[in-house]
Amino acid sequence: MTPAWPRSPVLEIARDSVRTFVSRIFSLATGAALSVLIARWLGPEGQGFYSLCVTASLVAAFTVNCGLGLSNVYFLGKGRFSAEEIASVSFGYAILGGVLGFVSASVVVLSVDIPGLGGVPMLPLILAFAAIPLYNLSEYYFYFLIGSDRIKHFNVASASRNALQLVLFVPLVVVAGLGLDGALLSWFLGLGGVTLLSVFFVTRTVSVRPSVRPDVLKASVSFGIKGYLSRIASFLYYRIDLFIVSYFLDARAVGYYAVSVLIAELLWNVPSSLAPGVMFKSATEDSKGRDLLTAAACRHALLVCLVAAGGIALVAKPAIEFAFGSEFLPSVRPLLVLLPGTAFLSVGSILANDFVGRGRQAMNSVAAFITLLINVPLNFILIPVWGISGAAAASAFSYCTGTAVMLFVFLRLTGLRPSDVLLPRAGDLRAYVSFVREFLKRS
Repeated sequence: MTPAWPRSPVLEIARDSVRTFVSRIFSLATGAALSVLIARWLGPEGQGFYSLCVTASLVAAFTVNCGLGLSNVYFLGKGRFSAEEIASVSFGYAILGGVLGFVSASVVVLSVDIPGLGGVPMLPLILAFAAIPLYNLSEYYFYFLIGSDRIKHFNVASASRNALQLVLFVPLVVVAGLGLDGALLSWFLGLGGVTLLSVFFVTRTVSVRPSVRPDVLKASVSFGIKGYLSRIASFLYYRIDLFIVSYFLDARAVGYYAVSVLIAELLWNVPSSLAPGVMFKSATEDSKGRDLLTAAACRHALLVCLVAAGGIALVAKPAIEFAFGSEFLPSVRPLLVLLPGTAFLSVGSILANDFVGRGRQAMNSVAAFITLLINVPLNFILIPVWGISGAAAASAFSYCTGTAVMLFVFLRLTGLRPSDVLLPRAGDLRAYVSFVREFLKRS
């Protein structure tokens, strides 16, 4: 007989999220190998150009995304539209909006000198823009799988992205020597493969007929855009510093800073593992237990991220030199500056998913824009003085500020205390032991 899982808020999340965490570990491993290859084969300047192209493409994708993914989770949880209607409109709008985004972004960069993109080769940049429909459709269907409580399929699809690009990167860049063009082509084709996989998983149980039905699309955009404004603002304060670094410094500095950001953001695998379970339960439950579940997820995410941040700080210099080469050692100092803020942001990541499930996604937008309004001026002030360490300081401070805003709102909504969300309890620590024992029995 399969043993029952112990009753504990964190274990209720862990039962579903452990598989997500395993998929994240796989994605982390393949992503780390891919990042090392990109840095080694392209060098700091090529790494910088690659990061700028991918980031510019994602900014363009976000501008036409309209948050249909968030709507998918909420509407599936509440049963407002059928699964077939939601999946069909997601497909239709991903293509329509994606083509619009590709054409608009390409025209802009070909006709206007964009600050921060100076010197970036046009062919790789246009190729990156071509991925906009693929990115949005895969995201819509990732959220569809979460909203359908098909976390297993979501895990497989999301874990495949880095693996597919890694498989393609080797023949295109390492063997054929296509350099930056090959790296962007591997990213484009890998994203295409992930999109096909997500479509396959959705269409296994739902009949999809691509459409832009006005009533479904209007409701989806109306709901999703309120929360998706936060995604746009969040992505900008995560990545706009790359463009500001490029504006004040050069592509080599962007390459160094991109490695710092890459390593610091490894911490986000912890809240990302818990996020699908938190979002699903927040969308389908209306009870005090939901509040305690989110609080437990925040406590554990923060604890694990702080411990992991300390470990990364201890090995940062030798690890970067070993993996990326001594020419990337300028990445060490900004990494150390980024780590505390990135760890604290894990709480904000959990709360953001909880707010979406509650239908209060507008709060995410408010917090994100506050963070962005702090981040951008600080970057312009600190980068000319401290270089890429200044960019790291601006990001870390703004991360903490945005998370504090979200925490304040969550406490007002639930009546919980700050310690309920931030400080681990003795029962939480005992739960780790119980969890490991039960998981090993199931393995």
